[in-house]
Amino acid sequence: MPAIEVTTPGRQPVRLPAVCVKTGEPTEELVRLRGSAAPGWVLVTLLFGVIPYFFVHAMTSQRYELVVPLRDEVIRARRRWRRRGAAVVLGSIVAWVVAAMANLPAWAGWVFVVTLVGLGLLVFAEWRYAVGVRLAPSGAFELTRVDARFADGVRSTMEPARR
Repeated sequence: MPAIEVTTPGRQPVRLPAVCVKTGEPTEELVRLRGSAAPGWVLVTLLFGVIPYFFVHAMTSQRYELVVPLRDEVIRARRRWRRRGAAVVLGSIVAWVVAAMANLPAWAGWVFVVTLVGLGLLVFAEWRYAVGVRLAPSGAFELTRVDARFADGVRSTMEPARR
């Protein structure tokens, strides 16, 4: 899935098309995204440990508040898959406690596999239905994991401004 800059390097928002950022279908529904974004190179600091990563991320990140078109069905699907993953992980933790109390060590391997499945569901929900925001090298905010039709629509609205 492509990535597209949705602000200018001066952090002025660009005009976004009325197309869902994840599905590429027409929509009038808008969602406000808030958070902080850091440059992509910050991930390299994970090689030096988690604490250096968090320190560098905190020092280089910039706060954002973006309004993007996102269909309600995408939001519901993300919540549904996150709930399923959380339920599987929580259920496996309960099964782990029960197996430990009943002195059934043979269950540990199966419970571990079920936990991994639950974590996989959580990762799937984020990868498939969430929109990432990162700081582009130009200083603009960039949406990641967007639909190609949305990216084309943003590029087409930015072209006249560059002429």
